[in-house]
Amino acid sequence: MREPESKTTPTLAYTRSPAHKETNEAKAESRRFHSSSKKVRLPPFPNSWFHLAPFSEFKKDEIRSFKFLGHDIIAFKTGNDSITVMDAYCPHLGAHLGRDAKGRNNRLKNGCVECPYHHLTFDSEGSCVQGKSHASVPKAKVFTWETEIVEGLVFVYHHKDKLPATWKVSEFFRPEGNWSQPYMTYQGVHPIHPQDAAENSVDTLHFRTLHQFDQVDQVTEAVADRQHFYQTLHIGRMGILPKFMRNVPIYSVVKEAAVGVGFPMAHNRFHPIGLQVNHLVFLTPIDETSTNFWFYFQVSFSDVKVPRFMKRQKERLDRHLNEHVKRAVDRAVHRAACTALSPVFAFINSQDLDIWSTKSYCEKPIVLGDDGNIHLFRKWCKQFY
Repeated sequence: MREPESKTTPTLAYTRSPAHKETNEAKAESRRFHSSSKKVRLPPFPNSWFHLAPFSEFKKDEIRSFKFLGHDIIAFKTGNDSITVMDAYCPHLGAHLGRDAKGRNNRLKNGCVECPYHHLTFDSEGSCVQGKSHASVPKAKVFTWETEIVEGLVFVYHHKDKLPATWKVSEFFRPEGNWSQPYMTYQGVHPIHPQDAAENSVDTLHFRTLHQFDQVDQVTEAVADRQHFYQTLHIGRMGILPKFMRNVPIYSVVKEAAVGVGFPMAHNRFHPIGLQVNHLVFLTPIDETSTNFWFYFQVSFSDVKVPRFMKRQKERLDRHLNEHVKRAVDRAVHRAACTALSPVFAFINSQDLDIWSTKSYCEKPIVLGDDGNIHLFRKWCKQFY
């Protein structure tokens, strides 16, 4: 994953009258503050879990640096299924712990982070375990962030007062059955608040107007359950598909949900074939004006309806394959399905991104009859600030 570059406001030179200077400053301020601004009364950084990166992208002993909710942080593997995330700056004199003396990615030394400046060493708990040569170990500590790995994805908990999490992502998202690993279709940075983008998941009208689905019916009431917001929709075919695909008698039951502010998702079950797809969207603020976007999806064939003779053939084949080969076959099938479906999801996502990247947060929106549960969603979001 490409690590996002930090954004800075350009310095403007003013050589004209004070009035002109004030006008230019106002324009610059307007450009800087977008929908994530406190000026629209939407705090920029919710107290929630946010996606950092796929766990598979972390290499042994390598320390990676990130911009994360207004902070500089570092992250590194501490085992086959564990990770440490901590603040990036040494508490001694502020050297960046993620860069070595030559500006490259720092490396762990015996499982610890060594400051490139004065060689203070910190363990995976953030405690200083070694001081300068011939000196006692100082009582210094680097703040470590709470982490969780779910479906091979790293999540980090943020609270403005650095309080511990009272809930986990895995409480609300842990797919049951035989699912593929999440397959990334997009990653990029856009100037929008995560709540403003997550609100898209309950905006039922836009499925008709923007995505051109011919049927969108809400079949269950929206439920705000602690950190989980969900509802169920029946969605028909997309009008923008080729004619031969529009005539295929397929519709989907979609369970729209949000896990905290930074993780809207949709569980799709396509009828009558039984294919299941989880569409995952992760929204992680970088600073007050920009958010890192990831789109993933994963597939399951557990409930796919196949002809009886094919089931018998599969059962015979399974009896002659060991578990290692079965898993390899499943991975190959999942990968092929994800590759085939990826252009469809990438196109749908691009439609949303074109809107999100240029819209602004409306604090008091005009209410349309079929807008969905936007006001309930906003009331539910207030618990994260």
